[in-house]
Amino acid sequence: MTRTLLALSLVLYAAVSVSAETLDDAWRIATDVNNRLRAQGHLVEAAQADLQAAQAARNPVLSNQTAYTTLSNKPTMAMNMPAPMSALDIPIMDQSFAMSETSVSVPLYTGGKITALVDAGRYQVNAARANYITSYQDIQWEVTQAYFNVLRARQIHSVAQSAETSLLRHRRDVEKLLEQKIVTRNALLAAQTTWAASSQAVLMAENAVQVAEATYNRYMGRPLDSPVTLEEMDVPETSGDLQTLTDIAMRCRKELTQIASQSQASAAMSRASNAERRPKIVAMGGNTYLQNSYLKDESVWSGTIGLSWTPID
Repeated sequence: MTRTLLALSLVLYAAVSVSAETLDDAWRIATDVNNRLRAQGHLVEAAQADLQAAQAARNPVLSNQTAYTTLSNKPTMAMNMPAPMSALDIPIMDQSFAMSETSVSVPLYTGGKITALVDAGRYQVNAARANYITSYQDIQWEVTQAYFNVLRARQIHSVAQSAETSLLRHRRDVEKLLEQKIVTRNALLAAQTTWAASSQAVLMAENAVQVAEATYNRYMGRPLDSPVTLEEMDVPETSGDLQTLTDIAMRCRKELTQIASQSQASAAMSRASNAERRPKIVAMGGNTYLQNSYLKDESVWSGTIGLSWTPID
């Protein structure tokens, strides 16, 4: 039954060869459905978002805090009066009031911390992109192997079938010769043994075809038993000396770029940590509103230049 299904699959494969998948099709489909590559793409987006956050630290920050408060008693101020007058309680604030503070702050100097964080963000983006390209190339290589493994397994199966057919004919010929007393029974046993070994080789080749097709379908994101139709192609010959091929590989592969970018990002993060020991200067301005019927001006504007410094930690 297995042989019948496999033979039918090969017939269907030959019938639809005009619409068979090429290696380029396999690369495109595999990279579209591969979850590992999608995860690497999300890591690139995350690194870009971190870079944008580091760059945004240079921008002004607008904040507002608003509250409404009710006190148990109205705040008053006791004033002692000279005799014969009695002490007075003078209210200084409403019992219920609203308060709102709006401010804008801009970093003037951070000791190089923001610049270092932006540099680290750029290097992390470069590293994430290099990692994405590396994963993309790895998937292409794995799909290429799966593609040619299917073609190779089918060729081996075809050769094994041809050998089995030839040995079967040989066994039948030996059987007829034995009936005519031309050969001994040992010759028939040898022919039967050789034919049985070839039948076993056909079964092993069939299993190899099924395994290769299942592996290919896994990369394509399909059910493992889906029909596989591939376009026949030859492996192109490699030209060039070892040094030339090595130079091409060094330019095309991104592992070294990824490692270098990660190293530069770590160095930038080190500079950001060292910047914590330097002074930081911030300019602030804002408006404070305090609802109080006893104040002449309930709204007050302010401007501040602030400095913070932690020389020893």
